[in-house]
Amino acid sequence: MSSRDPRNAAEASYSDILRTWWPLGAKQLLVFVADPIYIAFIMRMSHPDLELGALYTYGWPFLLLVAAPAITLNALGNVFGKNVANIRRTRFVALAVGIVGMLILSAIAFTPLVSFLMSSILKVPEEERPMVRTVLQVLAIYPVLKSICMISQGHLIRGGRSYEVLWSRVIRLVVGLVVIVAGYELEVLQGGVLGATAILGSLAAQTIYLWWKSTQVRADLLEHPLDDQIASVGGLLRFVVPMSIAPIVGSLTLLSMAAALGRLPGVVASLAVWPVVTNFNQIGVSLGKSFDQVTIVHGADPGSRDRLRRFGLLLGVGTVVGTAGLNASGLLDFLMRHFEALDAETTRITGRVMWILTPMPLLLTLCAYYRGLLARNRRTVPILGSKIVELVIVAAVLFWSLDRDPGTGIYAVASSAVVSAATGLAYLWWATRGVRAGRSD
Repeated sequence: MSSRDPRNAAEASYSDILRTWWPLGAKQLLVFVADPIYIAFIMRMSHPDLELGALYTYGWPFLLLVAAPAITLNALGNVFGKNVANIRRTRFVALAVGIVGMLILSAIAFTPLVSFLMSSILKVPEEERPMVRTVLQVLAIYPVLKSICMISQGHLIRGGRSYEVLWSRVIRLVVGLVVIVAGYELEVLQGGVLGATAILGSLAAQTIYLWWKSTQVRADLLEHPLDDQIASVGGLLRFVVPMSIAPIVGSLTLLSMAAALGRLPGVVASLAVWPVVTNFNQIGVSLGKSFDQVTIVHGADPGSRDRLRRFGLLLGVGTVVGTAGLNASGLLDFLMRHFEALDAETTRITGRVMWILTPMPLLLTLCAYYRGLLARNRRTVPILGSKIVELVIVAAVLFWSLDRDPGTGIYAVASSAVVSAATGLAYLWWATRGVRAGRSD
């Protein structure tokens, strides 16, 4: 007889949902608090526009493409981490994913392939290319660290220790700030390379902490397993392969946006604004970004799923109102001018783009809810399908914009992000029609 997860035995209350969500929401908020701080330091260094473009416009999206399979490994750990055998197997899968990503990134960053990629595919400006190459070389080990980090997070969330995920992010923020401040004061690295070093060093500290804490979950499960069903290798692969491809497609969407910035009008302003506005918008989006993990834990029955959906709606609407208030009050303008050190024209463009992106927190929170329902039921192919739909929509909107010749390319890119998120949400809602009514264990 299998030991049942006690969280599946009764309907989840709003307080249960809140206890699981708030550390994850706070953790995601810290994720996007760090980048604006990094940007603030980089903007005060030599050639800030080039350095920001090297790290955030070109280097970061490409890194996310290679490391994308690691990003969803928290779902693998959350869904299957109910006994020691499954924890061991999912750790092995995570390590394999990370090593493959590291080898691919190294084969590109340390060979002439990176020159071909930058010149022929990404259309990186000539003056940016040496810094982009160095950023990718510094971050070559990132996929391994990210894989271990994410699988450990999933095990902790399933074990009822989501607060440890928050503490790990606090550690990462502190370490990253120490590195960025020290590098800025000592002036030993270029801005983009300094940002990459801060990202890597802080991730290493976070990963060590999460691995250590996840061993305590393993010890608990050794005595009290939540389920005695051991996942087969085939079952793990059927789950993880579509989930691993999905963020790759998502990263291709980001790369499409980055490539469009170099082809649409207003390229200089767009390259300066896009990293800043993306990170500030993600502060609002971040509160709902981990809602799929909450849904995986608590979405066992129709009553719990209804509460999760209402919670997600309130969370998304509240964040949209807060984002709009930040822009309408002039506080965003103040932060752009005095904290990010942007000039008046760049600040004006940033405000307009933020208005375009205002619906994103609600759209992405609801997307996370429906992805959680699918992942809990081990139906990961529709999650991949939603990302493909989003990529197609982004490409279509950007292609249409090329003929329309918008005043500044960044407006077209921001509009494509909103349209694709709305379309992806509609697809996920349709894909979960058979899941929403029944019970899942």
